[in-house]
Amino acid sequence: MSTHSTKQAVNTALYASKSPLEWAITNNGTLYTAQIPIDGNGEVVAGGDAQKKRGGNIGRR
Repeated sequence: MSTHSTKQAVNTALYASKSPLEWAITNNGTLYTAQIPIDGNGEVVAGGDAQKKRGGNIGRR
């Protein structure tokens, strides 16, 4: 049995990650996205979603 992956990176307007990841990819017709809270400088926000719920400046430029 042979499976062929069609994984493709999706271009976004998000900051280039310092980690080896893509913000979004498609694979065999399905879209996958990275859910990482970042601030206006492209830095990961400590506390993640909890910080966002308290009104943190996540994803704003």
